[in-house]
Amino acid sequence: MYVENLPPDEGILFVWDSEDTRQMWMKNTLIPLDMIAINDDDEVIMVYPARPKDETLIPFMSTKYILEVN
Repeated sequence: MYVENLPPDEGILFVWDSEDTRQMWMKNTLIPLDMIAINDDDEVIMVYPARPKDETLIPFMSTKYILEVN
């Protein structure tokens, strides 16, 4: 949140102990990001192109990790 620039070779990885439904939003996020949902088998199950400052909750089913990148 509040980041104005993200280098092309950086991102953030959210990690949970187990797979479950996760919800993310872009409140107070100033740059567009791709949210990449990954399951317990390390398979990409969804890619969501998120818009800055969007407060819509985005559901990610059966997700263990979410990677946010440019």
